[in-house]
Order: sequence, then C-alpha cells, then structure tokens
Amino acid sequence: MRFFKLIKYDLSYGVFNLKNLIKYIILVLFFTVACFELSGRLRSFECTGETYGDHLFYIFGGMREYIPSPNEPFTIPYLWFLNHLLILYFTLHYASDDLSGVGQQMIYRAGGRIKWWVSKCIWNFTSVVLYYLVSFSTIIVFCLIKGNEISLTFSPFMRNIIYFGPKDLGLETWDIALEVSLMPFLVTLALSIFQMALSLVFKPAFAFIFSSVMLISSAYYLTPYLIGNFSMAVRSSKVVSNGVNLTDGIIATLVMIALGIIIGILAIRRHNVLSKE
Repeated sequence: MRFFKLIKYDLSYGVFNLKNLIKYIILVLFFTVACFELSGRLRSFECTGETYGDHLFYIFGGMREYIPSPNEPFTIPYLWFLNHLLILYFTLHYASDDLSGVGQQMIYRAGGRIKWWVSKCIWNFTSVVLYYLVSFSTIIVFCLIKGNEISLTFSPFMRNIIYFGPKDLGLETWDIALEVSLMPFLVTLALSIFQMALSLVFKPAFAFIFSSVMLISSAYYLTPYLIGNFSMAVRSSKVVSNGVNLTDGIIATLVMIALGIIIGILAIRRHNVLSKE
C-alpha cells in the first residue's frame, strides 16, 4: 500500500466516517447550549448587541488569574475545559486501536513505521481542524439565527460577564481575535498529538490523564510554562498586564507538536510497541 493510500485510509475511517457523526452532534449540542447560556446571561444584564466574538470570548476566554483565597475557591472554567477535553477524547483511541488491530498490516503495506506515524499525525491534524470548523460554524449559525453581528469585535458588557481583576488594561486596548480563534485550536492540536504519542508508550488512559492534568494546572497557575494558558483570551498580555504573549504561545504549541511527533517516531520504531495494547 502506498503512503498516500494509507493517508486516504486514515481519513476515510478515522475522520469522514458515519461512526464519527455522533462526535460532531455532541460538539454541535455543546456549543449550542453554551451560546444559549451566554444569551441568557446577557438578558439578565439587560444587554443587547451581542456579537460572534462575544460567544468565542465567552467559551474560549477561560478565567482570570486565580489567587488562592478562603473566600474564593478554585473553579475550573468549564466551557473552556470541556471544549478541549471533548476533542482530546475524540482523538484519543484511533492510533492505539489501529496499532493493535490492522495497524501491523498497514505498517507493512505502507513501507515503514514512520510512514504509518506520519499518516496518523495528518489524521490528527485533520480531525482537530474539522472539530473546530464544526464548533465555529455552530456559533456562526446561532448568531445568524439571532441576528447577531458576525465579527470578532467584543461588546463592552463582556467585562461584566467575565469579571476581570484590577490589572485589566481596558476594553479599548483589546485586539485578541487570534487569542479566541487561533490559540484554542493550536493548544488542542498540540495536546492531541502529544497524547497520541504518549498512547504509543503508555495506555491511552494515562495519556488522557496527562492532558487533563495539563489543562487543570493551566487554569490554576498563570504561567507560560503551562500551555493551556495560551488558549485563555482573558490571560492574554493584551488584556492583563501579567498575561501571556501570543507569539510565545504560537512558539510553545509548535514546539510541543514537534516534540510529540519526535516521541511518536521514537516509540513506533521500538519493536515491542507493535504488541502493546
């Protein structure tokens, strides 16, 4: 089997498959409920004029820096957390299941293990892109039905929804279109490829636990060393003075993607990996 036929196989059975329809339906339902939640909160504030950017910010904004206090218990930003977690779970098992199933034949026909792994990386990238396209499209459709403005501008009342701390730089300085659109995608992709590589060494459950702990830790600590911070628009240096930088986030995610690819290559070259469950 040629390498491109292997890619076609992965895309056919791992992405464009009717069995994956339930995953897309779950994402559509999740983002629809999130959009209704924001609209309900805005009505309680008697606010009007919500935009597409408001919905992105509400879902992907995350939470401001957590400062431990007896009067302020730590709570995970559930919309931000569930978005990443759902997609990471959707991409968790395909590579390891394929390796313990027909993967050995695919490796032989493709002409090498590395080609098999590169094909899985292409599958992973395509899957995450498609999941985010479904998510963004769901929000756009919701906004079109409600007659909301389709733009990445943010309404002033979002400050009352997110509850910024004292270090915010002011609404007029916000230019966070990439923070609410590009960075969530890159962070999910980086974690997805990295956990796929880990699933070749350990069981997929351990790889998923790693991703979950990384996200929870990112919510608890504001630091550029925890990659999840870069997918929280609220923690951008354009919003808060001690926030994380967009360029650093792009570099960090690309480094993590490269590291995941390298770990996967090293893992798949080990002979006993083919017999792992």
